[in-house]
Amino acid sequence: LTLDTNQLPPTAAVQFNNQTVLNGSTSVTIQSAQFGNDSVRGKDFVVVVHETDDGEIGTKIGESAVIAGNQTNSNITVNLSKDLGPNDGVSQLTESQELVAMLHLADTGDGDNINHGANNLSADAPTPVTDRARVGILGLQTVDLNQTGSSLNQPGQPVAVNATVANEGETSGSTQLTLIRDRDRDGNGSDQQLATATVSVDSGTTRTVSFTVTPTQTETF
Repeated sequence: LTLDTNQLPPTAAVQFNNQTVLNGSTSVTIQSAQFGNDSVRGKDFVVVVHETDDGEIGTKIGESAVIAGNQTNSNITVNLSKDLGPNDGVSQLTESQELVAMLHLADTGDGDNINHGANNLSADAPTPVTDRARVGILGLQTVDLNQTGSSLNQPGQPVAVNATVANEGETSGSTQLTLIRDRDRDGNGSDQQLATATVSVDSGTTRTVSFTVTPTQTETF
């Protein structure tokens, strides 16, 4: 018995794991995706992420770059800030939700600046190749940093600079705070890092971190 591999559909699979992202994130990560292999050839493809509506697959809100077929691709970034059409109202994630990753054939030749075509990939037509994931929002943000943007007018005197971090998300997490000397006062903080601290914050709580610095001249932080 001879098996004609040309009559077999290419292997199509996607793995989208539950993950936690920062509030305001513009991307999610797909763990792996594949269309085709050395035995049964596939084509270049794209991972498209959809919202869900009462468990049903909803609006497209993001897509990956074009992905090479015939191999397993890992840690694929899906850009949510890209506008995929009039119904795409999501450019960043601000609340926890279930999302769906779906494989589509690549189509970059129609001039619409969108990487995927209308045809989704089906392992068993007409069922699309999908995976679901719960994407949680970490929600860490600095809500107050005293002395920011103000001059410290007593060179040689230790000064406490306090940063209060709030976690308004559903998941506990940590973030790194950096205190920066901004000598040219251009607001981009590119001059010198004075101190860093890692703070862990439980969901729904706040924590305050205190830095002590000694200005050598009148400074702005």
